[in-house]
Amino acid sequence: NSIPYKGAFQGTQGVFFVPYDDPKEIYVMALDDLKKIAADLPGQYEKMSSGAKALLAKQDLAFKGDIGKWVQYVNALRLRYAVNISGVAPDVAKPHITEAIANLPQTDFTWAIPFVTAAEDLPGGGTWQRGLYESAFRSFIPTGIINRMNFHDLKYEPTIDDPRLPVLALPTKWNDYRGVTYNIDVQTPLYDSGEKYYPYCDNIVSSSQQNSRCMWSHVTYTHNDMPADMVTLGEIDLLLAEVALKGLVSTPKTAGDYIKDAVVHSTDFWYAMNALSSYGNDVSEPWKSLIKPAKPSADIVSSYANKVKAAFEAKADLESKMEVLMIQKQIHINILEPYQFWGDLRRTRHPKLEKMTYKGNAMAPMVERLRYPGSEVANNTEFYLKVAAQDNLTTPIFWVPDSKKTENYYRNTDVSFKTSETPNFD
Repeated sequence: NSIPYKGAFQGTQGVFFVPYDDPKEIYVMALDDLKKIAADLPGQYEKMSSGAKALLAKQDLAFKGDIGKWVQYVNALRLRYAVNISGVAPDVAKPHITEAIANLPQTDFTWAIPFVTAAEDLPGGGTWQRGLYESAFRSFIPTGIINRMNFHDLKYEPTIDDPRLPVLALPTKWNDYRGVTYNIDVQTPLYDSGEKYYPYCDNIVSSSQQNSRCMWSHVTYTHNDMPADMVTLGEIDLLLAEVALKGLVSTPKTAGDYIKDAVVHSTDFWYAMNALSSYGNDVSEPWKSLIKPAKPSADIVSSYANKVKAAFEAKADLESKMEVLMIQKQIHINILEPYQFWGDLRRTRHPKLEKMTYKGNAMAPMVERLRYPGSEVANNTEFYLKVAAQDNLTTPIFWVPDSKKTENYYRNTDVSFKTSETPNFD
C-alpha cells in the first residue's frame, strides 16, 4: 500500500526520511513512466552511434540491443499493471491497455542467467531453484491443482489430461498423479499407514520409488538452469482473456480464444523448460519417460485447450468464468511468479483455495499484505505513524475492489483425494 516514493532517493542531499505516498498515485506515475519509455526508446536508440549500439548489444543480456523487444516488454508490463488496477481505476487502466495490446511480445521473453550450473551440489547456485532444493519437503503439489489437471483416472492419459502435467509434476511410486490435501486430519492416517514420502530432491530414483504424492518436477524446476522469466505468452494470453471477459477494451479475440491460446503457449513453455534440464538423463526406463516426457502432438494439445475453452464458455456468469481463468493462471505461473499470483489472488479472489484443517479446526490464514520493516518504525517514525493503521496482515491493498474486500478466498468444502472423476476445469 502506501510507501515513500516521490521524496525517495535523496540521500545525497541529506534527505533520508520522507512521507508515504498514495499507492494509486504511485501506480499511475509508474504506468505513465512506462508509456513514455515505450514512446521514447526507439528515437533515443536511433541517436546512438554505431559503437554505442554495438556496446549495447554486447551488454544487453536480455535482448542483445533489440529495442523493439524492449518496447514490447514495456507494453507487457503496462498490460499487467493496468489489469491489476482495472477494478479500482478503469479510467486509468483502459487507455494503457488499448495502447499496450497494439504491440506485445510475440514470443516468451526469457534469457539465460549466468549462474552456477544446476549440476552443482546446490542447484541454481543461489537463485530461486536453491530455495526449492532446500525446501523439497514442502514442495508436494496440492490436490486442488492436481485434480484440475488429471481427469478420469489417476494415471496420465494423453488425450484426456492436461498435457503439462508430466513436466510440472513428478509421478508417484505408482506411476500416477496424486496431490496433497490441506486437510491434515484426513492425510495423517494415510501417511501413518505407509504412504510416506522421500522428502528430498537429491535422488530422482528414490523420489520415484518412494513418493506416494506428487512433487513439483525436480527436472523442470529444481535441477535446471531456468532462464530469467520476464514475461511469457501464456501470461499475456490470460491477461488478455480477462480484458476481453470484462469488456475493458476491444480485443482482437474472444476471452475463450485467449484461454485456448494460453493453454497451448503454456504447454510449449513448460516442455521447453523441461527439455533444458539434463537431470534424469541417466535414469532408466520406465522412469525416464515419466520425468522427461516427449511433448504431445499439436493435435492433442489443441484438443485439450479446446476443452478448457469450452468449459470456460459454458459458465453462466463472470465470476464462474474467472475461476476457470485463474486456475489456468495458477497452473502456469504458480511457482515461477509467486508474487504475481499472490497479487492476482488477492485482486480477484480466484481461484478458490482449500482451507487448512487440523484437529477439526478449519483455518483460513490468507495474508492480505506484508508489514512494513521495523526500521521504518524506528527511523521514519513521524511519517510511519500516519500510515500505521495499514501496518497489519489483514488490510487489503489498494487495487482490491470494494466488492472483493470481504469475499471469501476459500472453497466451501475440502478438496478430496482424487480417485476418479469427471473433468472439472474449475
